[in-house]
Amino acid sequence: MSPPRGWRQLTTSLRHIGSFLEDDCLPYYQMETHFFVHANVYPHYPLEDQPDSMLYWEHLDEWSAPHESGKVMICGHTPQRSGIPLNLGHAVCIDTEAHAGGWLTCLDVLTSGYWQANEQGQFRKRQLSAPPCDPI
Repeated sequence: MSPPRGWRQLTTSLRHIGSFLEDDCLPYYQMETHFFVHANVYPHYPLEDQPDSMLYWEHLDEWSAPHESGKVMICGHTPQRSGIPLNLGHAVCIDTEAHAGGWLTCLDVLTSGYWQANEQGQFRKRQLSAPPCDPI
Protein backbone atom coordinates (compact mmCIF):
# COMPACT_ATOMS: atom_id res chain seq x y z
CA MET A 1 0.00 0.00 0.00
CA SER A 2 1.40 3.42 -0.93
CA PRO A 3 1.33 6.46 1.39
CA PRO A 4 -1.63 8.87 1.06
CA ARG A 5 -1.38 11.60 -1.56
CA GLY A 6 0.74 14.51 -0.36
CA TRP A 7 2.39 12.43 2.39
CA ARG A 8 5.91 12.95 1.03
CA GLN A 9 5.38 16.71 0.80
CA LEU A 10 4.06 16.79 4.35
CA THR A 11 6.97 14.79 5.81
CA THR A 12 9.48 16.90 3.85
CA SER A 13 7.83 20.10 5.15
CA LEU A 14 7.89 18.81 8.72
CA ARG A 15 11.61 18.00 8.41
CA HIS A 16 12.25 21.55 7.16
CA ILE A 17 10.23 23.03 10.02
CA GLY A 18 12.11 20.88 12.55
CA SER A 19 15.42 21.94 11.07
CA PHE A 20 14.37 25.59 11.14
CA LEU A 21 13.33 25.39 14.80
CA GLU A 22 16.46 23.48 15.85
CA ASP A 23 19.09 25.26 13.77
CA ASP A 24 17.83 28.69 12.71
CA CYS A 25 15.58 30.12 15.44
CA LEU A 26 17.26 32.46 17.85
CA PRO A 27 16.28 32.91 21.51
CA TYR A 28 16.20 36.68 20.90
CA TYR A 29 16.70 39.17 18.09
CA GLN A 30 18.04 42.67 18.49
CA MET A 31 18.16 45.88 16.51
CA GLU A 32 19.84 49.18 17.33
CA THR A 33 16.99 50.38 19.56
CA HIS A 34 14.88 47.28 20.30
CA PHE A 35 15.18 43.61 21.09
CA PHE A 36 12.59 40.86 20.71
CA VAL A 37 11.97 37.89 23.00
CA HIS A 38 9.14 35.46 23.48
CA ALA A 39 8.55 36.12 27.17
CA ASN A 40 10.86 38.27 29.31
CA VAL A 41 14.43 39.03 30.42
CA TYR A 42 16.30 39.76 33.61
CA PRO A 43 17.06 43.49 33.40
CA HIS A 44 20.64 43.25 34.65
CA TYR A 45 21.82 40.31 32.49
CA PRO A 46 23.12 40.74 28.94
CA LEU A 47 20.88 39.07 26.36
CA GLU A 48 23.43 36.34 25.67
CA ASP A 49 23.41 35.39 29.39
CA GLN A 50 19.64 35.12 29.80
CA PRO A 51 18.41 31.67 30.89
CA ASP A 52 15.94 29.92 28.59
CA SER A 53 13.40 29.80 31.42
CA MET A 54 13.23 33.60 31.43
CA LEU A 55 13.31 34.06 27.65
CA TYR A 56 10.50 31.56 27.03
CA TRP A 57 8.34 31.28 30.16
CA GLU A 58 8.40 34.20 32.60
CA HIS A 59 5.58 36.72 32.39
CA LEU A 60 6.16 40.45 32.20
CA ASP A 61 4.85 42.52 35.07
CA GLU A 62 4.10 46.23 35.20
CA TRP A 63 6.98 46.79 37.63
CA SER A 64 9.72 45.39 35.44
CA ALA A 65 12.88 47.46 35.17
CA PRO A 66 14.43 48.63 31.88
CA HIS A 67 17.05 46.32 30.38
CA GLU A 68 20.72 47.21 30.92
CA SER A 69 21.17 47.66 27.16
CA GLY A 70 18.84 50.67 27.16
CA LYS A 71 16.90 49.03 24.31
CA VAL A 72 13.13 48.60 24.30
CA MET A 73 12.02 45.00 24.80
CA ILE A 74 9.25 43.68 22.55
CA CYS A 75 7.72 40.55 24.04
CA GLY A 76 4.71 38.30 24.21
CA HIS A 77 3.66 35.50 26.57
CA THR A 78 1.79 37.85 28.93
CA PRO A 79 -1.78 38.04 27.63
CA GLN A 80 -3.32 41.48 27.31
CA ARG A 81 -6.99 40.59 27.62
CA SER A 82 -7.99 44.11 26.59
CA GLY A 83 -6.66 43.40 23.10
CA ILE A 84 -4.39 46.44 23.40
CA PRO A 85 -0.59 45.99 23.61
CA LEU A 86 0.93 46.94 26.97
CA ASN A 87 3.39 49.83 26.59
CA LEU A 88 5.66 50.40 29.57
CA GLY A 89 8.06 52.63 27.63
CA HIS A 90 11.03 50.30 28.13
CA ALA A 91 8.95 47.22 27.20
CA VAL A 92 5.99 46.52 24.92
CA CYS A 93 3.97 43.31 25.22
CA ILE A 94 2.12 42.41 22.03
CA ASP A 95 0.42 39.21 23.27
CA THR A 96 -3.21 40.17 22.65
CA GLU A 97 -4.62 36.66 23.09
CA ALA A 98 -4.74 35.45 19.49
CA HIS A 99 -4.58 31.90 20.91
CA ALA A 100 -7.85 32.46 22.80
CA GLY A 101 -9.98 34.29 20.26
CA GLY A 102 -8.37 37.70 20.74
CA TRP A 103 -6.29 39.72 18.31
CA LEU A 104 -3.07 38.81 16.48
CA THR A 105 -0.83 41.88 16.69
CA CYS A 106 1.97 43.07 14.42
CA LEU A 107 3.98 46.06 15.68
CA ASP A 108 6.10 48.44 13.61
CA VAL A 109 8.72 49.44 16.19
CA LEU A 110 9.88 52.40 14.10
CA THR A 111 6.48 54.13 13.95
CA SER A 112 4.70 52.57 16.98
CA GLY A 113 1.85 51.68 14.65
CA TYR A 114 0.32 48.25 14.96
CA TRP A 115 -2.04 46.13 12.94
CA GLN A 116 -4.39 43.52 14.32
CA ALA A 117 -6.56 40.75 12.92
CA ASN A 118 -8.88 38.27 14.60
CA GLU A 119 -10.59 34.98 13.79
CA GLN A 120 -13.77 36.78 12.71
CA GLY A 121 -11.83 38.38 9.85
CA GLN A 122 -11.80 41.83 11.45
CA PHE A 123 -8.78 44.10 10.97
CA ARG A 124 -7.73 47.30 12.68
CA LYS A 125 -4.79 49.69 12.64
CA ARG A 126 -3.80 51.72 15.70
CA GLN A 127 -0.93 53.51 17.43
CA LEU A 128 0.61 52.45 20.74
CA SER A 129 -0.69 54.51 23.60
CA ALA A 130 1.83 56.52 25.60
CA PRO A 131 3.49 54.63 28.46
CA PRO A 132 2.24 55.42 31.96
CA CYS A 133 4.02 58.23 33.79
CA ASP A 134 6.15 57.34 36.78
CA PRO A 135 4.83 58.90 40.01
CA ILE A 136 7.25 61.35 41.58
